[in-house]
Amino acid sequence: MPKCIACARDLDVSKQIRCTKCFRGCHNKCANITSDVEIDSWTCPPCSRREHRGQSTSPDKAQAATTRRNKKDTGLCDRFVSRDDLQKLITEGINQAIDSKLGHFESLKVSLFVEIREEINSFINPFLKETECLREEVNKLKNDIQSNNSIIDDLRCQINKQQQWNRMNNLEIVGLPQTKNESTCALVKIIAKHADVVLRDDEIEFANRIQPKQSMPGKAKTIVVRLKTREIKDKILSGLHNKHLLKKAKALAIDKGFKYVWSTTGAVSISVLSIYLQTLCRLKDLKRLFPRLAT
Repeated sequence: MPKCIACARDLDVSKQIRCTKCFRGCHNKCANITSDVEIDSWTCPPCSRREHRGQSTSPDKAQAATTRRNKKDTGLCDRFVSRDDLQKLITEGINQAIDSKLGHFESLKVSLFVEIREEINSFINPFLKETECLREEVNKLKNDIQSNNSIIDDLRCQINKQQQWNRMNNLEIVGLPQTKNESTCALVKIIAKHADVVLRDDEIEFANRIQPKQSMPGKAKTIVVRLKTREIKDKILSGLHNKHLLKKAKALAIDKGFKYVWSTTGAVSISVLSIYLQTLCRLKDLKRLFPRLAT
């Protein structure tokens, strides 16, 4: 937009006058326009001064023209601003323009940020919802796994108890050399007789050698015997245990000079003097009495 040559402000089309020489505009107020001024032939003060300097006139005519010009343009010349004021006005105008542009850019930046954030949220929200659903499914699966593990443990315990119950009458014999054409039932009877238990054929349901999970060369297979009742099994184990305990007690009696060692109804008794009697039920009893010798 064109500026006024007097005050350097924006010109209004309806309130301005133009120089017929340089075609620059000026506010009617700044040019001090009156009704007797011819607008079509008006020239600005700078153009008027240049025009009069270029003409050769007589002193009287020059004096008269100068007088007329001074009377005509006194108001306009008084309205011109200095260079510093003009620079200040220009600087203020530039700052205002920059501030308006920066304000526009700031609002544009805010709107862009809001739009980008909304777009990112619209893009992320479905993934967040899906992630939440997956988290709930994972938690549910974890709970199901824990519940199933608990059920499996219970079933495993029940199966173990059932197997233990089925094997309650079983007896395993380990380390017995294997011979050709042997009779496992006869071997079981010999071992029971060694424990002071007499077995009949009808009290043995089966007696077989079992292949181990990991075969070892030169090692005899284990004999598994199922007896008719658990009572028979307990008698054989108790008798074998007492045999071993009696053997240890007799060895100590010889070393320590005990008076008597004997076994009655499966219990092993030891006596140092006639007034001292100790009944032994386990090897721990020997270790308790003679910790250095009962090994």
